[in-house]
Amino acid sequence: MGSTFVFDMRSGGATLNLTGSSNMAELNVGNNSNASTVHINPGADVTAGIIVVARDGNGNVSVDGGVLTANYWMRVGWGNGGGGNITLNSGTIITPELTSQINPTGLSNSLNLNGGVLETARIFSVGSGQPFTTTMNGGTIKITGNDSIFKNFGGTNEVTVQIGSGGGTIDTNGFNTTSERPIVDAPSASGPLTKRGTGTLTLAAANTYTGPTTVENGTLALSASGSISANTALILGVSAGTTGTFDVTSKAAYSLADVLGNGTLNIGAGKTITATGNVSPGFSAGALNVTGNFTLAATAATALEIEGQSAGMFDVLNVSGTFTYGGTLNVTSLGGYDLTKTATYALITAGAYSNSADFTSVVVNGVTLANSGGVWSGTDLTNTSYIFTESTGILAVTVPEPASWALLISGLGFVLGFQRMRKIG
Repeated sequence: MGSTFVFDMRSGGATLNLTGSSNMAELNVGNNSNASTVHINPGADVTAGIIVVARDGNGNVSVDGGVLTANYWMRVGWGNGGGGNITLNSGTIITPELTSQINPTGLSNSLNLNGGVLETARIFSVGSGQPFTTTMNGGTIKITGNDSIFKNFGGTNEVTVQIGSGGGTIDTNGFNTTSERPIVDAPSASGPLTKRGTGTLTLAAANTYTGPTTVENGTLALSASGSISANTALILGVSAGTTGTFDVTSKAAYSLADVLGNGTLNIGAGKTITATGNVSPGFSAGALNVTGNFTLAATAATALEIEGQSAGMFDVLNVSGTFTYGGTLNVTSLGGYDLTKTATYALITAGAYSNSADFTSVVVNGVTLANSGGVWSGTDLTNTSYIFTESTGILAVTVPEPASWALLISGLGFVLGFQRMRKIG
């Protein structure tokens, strides 16, 4: 097909399945009486200058494995047309921008990302149209330019962005983009938000989705007006060797619940991030870095793992500013590592250690330690000594010398033997 060809799919109730390669100036889908539907099937490669779904009436486009490309823009709704739906189940949609325009009263437009990849720079609603809902439910949005992916356009019905149980992924792909619109849970569903790729995604609205937030790579930032649910878990990185950054330098202070993985919490010098839930660096042994001050609330539960004595083989909390203790600490071995070896582990490093609070309990290798002025100590049944010092963040493990251990065994044997003799006597 030539590039000047205009394809109008306006037969009421008709369905068109595309499987081959097509190139046209326009693809228009929609009829006033009954919805028209176009399916982009596996192997299809359809390109148009512009694509309009619901041009003159109700219309649907479903991408199920092929590639659908709009060179200039893709739009749901047009003038006084009908309601339109674009659904991406698998495959790829490529367009510089995806917009929604005016519809008759009572109709709405939707973009459903159930799988596959949508490559675009911005999604927004034009003018004072009817509702336009974008649902991320398993698909990925791959950013193609420095812009605002979910834009405010000044109309009475801005785009609604929601996350279904399948979750939503935004791949910044080396660009910097902003979500000006709040991201919320889909009705009766909640799923994770994943930030992927180098570059920065800035959340500039009050986001109320309740699923976990993962920063696989690059930076997820909050603007001065941006927020996420206080109870959502924050995961940095996605596996050993990957790191993510959570940037809240726009805030005077910040509180979060659970923080897990490898990466950096950045609030800036002189300001404080407080963790109120689970704190667990790494996906095996890993590092959680904090630029600024870091406080563990009384409700915090810190879990650190050790799989060896060398740097990089045990979890570390690195704080550039002041570290304040709170909550519980549990230190365990990883991968069968024997913690009953004489060694020191710098588990928590900081520019300064506050003495305003202590851990409420410290357990190392199953042994509950006792606190004396910020020095936690205890021994196990083999007389191995565990000492964690809050003023340095260092765990010291000391195994008794063989002679001392033999003397202890012999002493125990003498006591047992003496008691046996007394019973006989």
